[in-house]
Amino acid sequence: MGGPMAKNILKKGFSLSVYNRTPAKAAEFKKLGAEVFNSPSELAKNVDVVVSMVTGPKDVRNVLLGRNGAALTAKEGAVFIDMSTIGPTAAGRIGDDLKELKINFIDAPVTGSTDRAKSGELVIFAGGDKKVLDKVMPVLQAMGTEIHHMGKIGSGQAIKLVNNLIGGETIAVLGEAFLLGEALGLSKRAIMEALKNTFSISPNMKNKMPMIVEGKYPVMFSVANMRKDLKLGLTEKDKTTSLPLLKTTESIYKKTIDQGFADEDIAATFKIISRK
Repeated sequence: MGGPMAKNILKKGFSLSVYNRTPAKAAEFKKLGAEVFNSPSELAKNVDVVVSMVTGPKDVRNVLLGRNGAALTAKEGAVFIDMSTIGPTAAGRIGDDLKELKINFIDAPVTGSTDRAKSGELVIFAGGDKKVLDKVMPVLQAMGTEIHHMGKIGSGQAIKLVNNLIGGETIAVLGEAFLLGEALGLSKRAIMEALKNTFSISPNMKNKMPMIVEGKYPVMFSVANMRKDLKLGLTEKDKTTSLPLLKTTESIYKKTIDQGFADEDIAATFKIISRK
């Protein structure tokens, strides 16, 4: 996700500095005109905005506040935008720590998968001070066509977990629907053709149907990342809220990972659902 998002920032005419924990992934950006650095702290010295897009809470904290983190050298008043999915609690703590260093923070997780990242049509959920958000809005608009300000720091993460609950659960439901259809004597292709334009099928489900039919799951959003987000939803909810469907769905994704399909697309959960 981070690669195509960074390319869109370049396309919009911004000067760009990049760092990746895997140096080979950053190499192509040098050819495109970006400056490549060996650590977040080196990168942050001369920039106004730092955008992070990594996997989870520990990764974000390491990149921003770790031993060679961007916060060590960032200018006073710089804006850090984290676009990972890390949950409201982690975002709030990181925001508090950055505030002590006089660095502004916006949590801005995205939805739309790799294709939308490439086209610059991501939906971005932002949490943080509105004045700070307005200041960096042109950067976000380089990557997304919809930017929703949800409220205080952490609220962008909150709506992202809500969004991914829907996305994760509906793909599990889709797999079970195919299983029912086959049990009733229908072919997977016939099921897809009959349902693809019906009210019941979301755009996300429609994108996954050919994967189930073909039995091939090229990754657009990995099982591992979705399971991480579903688990965050279970962890972050208050103790009085019961989410039985989310709990069941999270267990399906865990089983899919346990069977060796962590790096396949979330539609690969069908392989677990369809096992007897």
